[in-house]
Amino acid sequence: MRVAECRLDSLEELQLKYIERDVPNLKPIVFSTPRLRKLTMDLYPESQQIVVPWAQLTNLTLNDSHSPESALDILGRCPGLVQTSVSTVGWPQRPQAKTYYLALYHLRCLSLDFSREEPFFMSLLDYIFVPALEELCLDYGNTYRTPPWIEPHFTAFQQRSPHIARLELTYASLKSGDLKAVLQHARSLTHLKLNSCDDCFDDALIDALCYRNGAEPLVYTV
Repeated sequence: MRVAECRLDSLEELQLKYIERDVPNLKPIVFSTPRLRKLTMDLYPESQQIVVPWAQLTNLTLNDSHSPESALDILGRCPGLVQTSVSTVGWPQRPQAKTYYLALYHLRCLSLDFSREEPFFMSLLDYIFVPALEELCLDYGNTYRTPPWIEPHFTAFQQRSPHIARLELTYASLKSGDLKAVLQHARSLTHLKLNSCDDCFDDALIDALCYRNGAEPLVYTV
């Protein structure tokens, strides 16, 4: 019996890894998964022949997205997401000014893992509206060259996501002034993790992190 003929009524979690590219005349694969909530998918063109019940997902991991537009398109089909992790490239040129926000009102945890050499990664944040976001991870460790940190883009994102409590940055190129701006616009921040963000550590940052009597701390755990 083929999978497309099955009813997988109890299936709650599904992993779709690499699909062979030399399968001739691959047709769309449809199967019933009424309880599916968690999906991990390698985002090759062939994998998109699988018809997924996107709207019912709450947890989504997308690997190897070869364009940010593809990643945004899939996220836009998943209005109920609570947690998502996306591995994607950036834009080779600065994208056109946004004409819409992709609204994910229930999203609490967002992880973005950027790769390859396209320099415009931060623009991805310009397109999404996640007002309930509590945890954000940005990882630039797989990029060929560390892209510039664009402070106004991230500040605008923070203002649309005022409840971020946990922030993790890996191989980000922000300077100490950029990090101070991050802290100043992160009133809900309780945990900060910086991995190999060497350019932001200087005396000005240490001074900004020092607690003084009567002053409200900007972050509780570093």
